Amino acid sequence: MLHLLKEPGRVYLRHELALAAWPAGVFVDPKTVNVHIGRLRRALTSVAATDPIRTVRGVGYGLCPETEAASDAP
Repeated sequence: MLHLLKEPGRVYLRHELALAAWPAGVFVDPKTVNVHIGRLRRALTSVAATDPIRTVRGVGYGLCPETEAASDAP
């Protein structure tokens, strides 16, 4: 989450997120990043009405800018 917060509008590659979250030299499958993003997403949506994490299929993840996330609210 901290890495995503550094540049909220930016989409990070799964590889970049893995490098930021795990120690150097540790193999992390891209699907592992997907699982952790899913857990983070569930935790965030349990306390907020919107999902702040944006998925860019085949690329990676980023945080929605505030205006975009707010417009998705019911």
